[in-house]
Amino acid sequence: MDLDSFSSQDIVDRIGVMVLVLDSEGRIGRINAAGARLLEADRKDLLGIDWFANFLRPQDRASLRQFFARIMAGEEQPVTYHENPIVTRHNQTRLIGWHNTLLRDKSGHIAGLLCTGEDITDRVRAEEEVRQSRDRFQRFVDNAADAFFIFDRSGRFIDVNRQACRRLGYERDELLRLGVADID
Repeated sequence: MDLDSFSSQDIVDRIGVMVLVLDSEGRIGRINAAGARLLEADRKDLLGIDWFANFLRPQDRASLRQFFARIMAGEEQPVTYHENPIVTRHNQTRLIGWHNTLLRDKSGHIAGLLCTGEDITDRVRAEEEVRQSRDRFQRFVDNAADAFFIFDRSGRFIDVNRQACRRLGYERDELLRLGVADID
């Protein structure tokens, strides 16, 4: 395979996450195909527009723009990883996990910011649903009239409910340090 036949843009467009370059004023200087798809816009329509005014929620714009200005002035270091919501052209809110790197010109001055952003909306939503389901199950088990014991292969208790503690006369923490053989 001849790698010389691929332009830098061809390579960046094959990356599955948003690759975004913001100039020192916060305008989009470069964006890859995944970024344009995520923002629900054509790449040519994105170049040169103000990132903060067009893709951040109104309540986030001022603080993030101020932080960006401090980064561009050299007063702050960019956060290497953070998460924040964006708003697409079709007004969809998506949660993005960002990795950021300063871009410097040949003389070492800060020229912009290179950002890669992964849409983590669905993953975070699924994690929240699992947490809520686990919490509901835990409330159900804790309030059950029957004693529930969960133990590992060696017979050590992994979890118990309130009724199990009441019936055996142990605090939960005490019971979790024991095994079936210790109370049988």
